[in-house]
Amino acid sequence: MKKKALAIALAAALAVSTFSMMSITAFAEGETDGGSSVVETVADSDIDIETKTVFDTWINYPNSSFGRAYNAGWKYDSTNKWMNTTENVGWTGFYNPDIDNLTTGRFSFKMKNENFDPCGFTWGMRTGGTDEDPEYSFYAYEECHLSSSYSTPYWSIAYISSWHPAKDGSSHRGPLYHGTVDAKDGTYDHSGKDADAVKYAEGKVLAYGELDKSLVKTFHDIMIDVNEDKVTVYINGEELTSVEAEAQAGSFGPYAVSNPEAYFMDLKMTSTNDVMLNPVFEYRDVANEKINTAFVGDTVTVEDLSTFEGSAITKRTYTVTKDGEEIYTGSEPYTKYTEEVGTYVTSLVIENAYGIVSKAYEDTLTVTEVTVSLTPRFAYVTEDGTEITEALVGDAVSINDKSRYTISPIKDYQWTVKLDGEEIYTGSEPYTAYTDKEGVYSTTLVLTNENGDVSEEYTKDLTVTVPVEESSTPSTEESSTPSTEESSTPSTEES
Repeated sequence: MKKKALAIALAAALAVSTFSMMSITAFAEGETDGGSSVVETVADSDIDIETKTVFDTWINYPNSSFGRAYNAGWKYDSTNKWMNTTENVGWTGFYNPDIDNLTTGRFSFKMKNENFDPCGFTWGMRTGGTDEDPEYSFYAYEECHLSSSYSTPYWSIAYISSWHPAKDGSSHRGPLYHGTVDAKDGTYDHSGKDADAVKYAEGKVLAYGELDKSLVKTFHDIMIDVNEDKVTVYINGEELTSVEAEAQAGSFGPYAVSNPEAYFMDLKMTSTNDVMLNPVFEYRDVANEKINTAFVGDTVTVEDLSTFEGSAITKRTYTVTKDGEEIYTGSEPYTKYTEEVGTYVTSLVIENAYGIVSKAYEDTLTVTEVTVSLTPRFAYVTEDGTEITEALVGDAVSINDKSRYTISPIKDYQWTVKLDGEEIYTGSEPYTAYTDKEGVYSTTLVLTNENGDVSEEYTKDLTVTVPVEESSTPSTEESSTPSTEESSTPSTEES
């Protein structure tokens, strides 16, 4: 099916932002009334997603304009930090608009169903069609009961290849409903069939079965592990089922069907095919060079080099420890590293607009008392001082000396230059003819201080190439072919 452009999806989402279609349980960050922690081996690699972010910014689909059945009265409980439905309608849910190409990964959350009708979670969510007739395709995990007596709880996993919610806006029905595809009240039996009762969805139930009765009306941990060719579901750390299912790129999120009492909380995810947030930083010295050691009194800054996919970084949290004791936490880099001797460990955690929080990135800076030191440093620069590593033959290129010392001043410089591996210069002054010929120039600098100490070598390359010549083919206007007016053929009058 055609994939809908993200801009269209966002526009459709804005039209229904006050009507949530999500009926699973509650994604919350707090204590629950039951259930154990998700499998311990994956907890450290999971990324937390704030429940409020899901409620505030994720797309609530499909659209209440298609009928009252698509307004489940979703709300966010700021005290308990969960989401829940309040209306007994049709299928409604949420999906993350910023991640629409996730194929393999892991989702975990806490869910509680106070009702006998279904709630669950989708992944591989793809959107298409038009605003007037949207089409959805996804995988879904469902939990429900056979009847209002809550005598037998059930689960099912299905693949919905096509769902057109605009074709029927009535309540008590769904593309997956009580273990049945395209079903409504009176047409399901938890047998994994296709009821073809509403005629607005196509798909297949991949697996189904009975749930443990101890899960009824209690929060429990659910983990869905999506691989390239199979899906495995765990409940409270125990494997429930594993089914063959080809991964489909798409988004993900909770949903509910005909259920006014579905709760979600503690949503976490791990992507095995996309790195969405990558926190990275470097300690830099006064010459803007990367360092991991410094002296007391040195100038040290932190350069944020973090990257992201999709949603931009909206929050940074730096935490600094000195000799194992936390001394700082804040949104800006720490600035007092070199006031005292010590081992400083800085960690950076970043977050995007959709509530996804990265793992922590750490790096260490060791600060010591000032001792004799020699640090050769330089850069190739243009006439305006811009640092470069590439130039053209004939360009103006010079050396900017950035060397440093402590205690004993620099006495001698030793510059050595090689062109394509062959030494062409050695002397106490920087080389000046880098762009006379093309090639790779390797410059090495060694320092000696007044105490006679000799530094380590510092080498940096400059690649010089020949400018690309402009085409000699004449333009249409410059063509040597004479124009009509300038033709050498004599006119009638001149003949």
